[in-house]
Amino acid sequence: MGDGLEWTEKHGTVEGYYLTFAQGMSARDLVVLLGAAPEEAAAPRTTAEMHGLLHEKVPWQDTPPDVATFGECGGWAFALEPPSAWTRGDRLGEQAPRMPEGTRSVTILDTTMDPPQLTYAVDGTTVWQYHEGVTYTYRSGHTEQLDARLVAAHVAMPENGEPDWPTSGDEDEHDDDDEAGREPRLFRIVAEHFGLRLPTDALLAQELPAVFTEPRLLRIPRYDPAPGPYAPCAHCGGAMRLAAPEWGPGHSLLTCESCEESRAEEAPLREIEEIPNPAYRHLDGIGPDVSNG
Repeated sequence: MGDGLEWTEKHGTVEGYYLTFAQGMSARDLVVLLGAAPEEAAAPRTTAEMHGLLHEKVPWQDTPPDVATFGECGGWAFALEPPSAWTRGDRLGEQAPRMPEGTRSVTILDTTMDPPQLTYAVDGTTVWQYHEGVTYTYRSGHTEQLDARLVAAHVAMPENGEPDWPTSGDEDEHDDDDEAGREPRLFRIVAEHFGLRLPTDALLAQELPAVFTEPRLLRIPRYDPAPGPYAPCAHCGGAMRLAAPEWGPGHSLLTCESCEESRAEEAPLREIEEIPNPAYRHLDGIGPDVSNG
């Protein structure tokens, strides 16, 4: 099979995925950045071996740790993870991995429940995104030609208004209502623009290396209650009291003693507690596959 992004369309309809491409770093460095232990990335199992290990060790009713299949193709390193990797705690806020200077990256998130979301970053800074048929440009000089092709192909419209759909041209060989063909056109154009490729045959054969990217220790922030004195209620000027010491990450809930109006108040960080990740409870003592090292 070819080395485009066609495989993602078929795979995504079944399981969903989170796919990271990076240029300017090796595939091994990429998965370490995403959370893999360096010693495991240096001696990985094949994807088939990893699936066999999880099938043997993890009961069907439990969720195993996230795994990345990784490699290099067409000048880009890539890592393929389940869509759950995108929302893990170690991928959010200050813990989120950041691509280093001198790199370009493209990520594709497909949860199967929503349209694919694409992000392009330079030196770790997001410069362009595609979400639900709209493109968002945060830094000019990078994706103008890509936007023009996506608009011409009836795949996207720019953030600032309706596109002027063409009535002829190389990209206008389909009907406006061809929703089924929109996603394949999106992937084809994006892959051509950035030069993205995947080794489809090796992916299907599960021959590529795979590693755990989910951390074995979870870093849980613990907060003290928001300290007083508190500013008066913005609604009536009444005194505010502490109603809930913990109200979402890093906040407490305050309630007005007069009108019951409430607001969130920033809470100070007390400590970062490290606890074993329960996703590994059936995999204690299992490290890198030294036979492949």
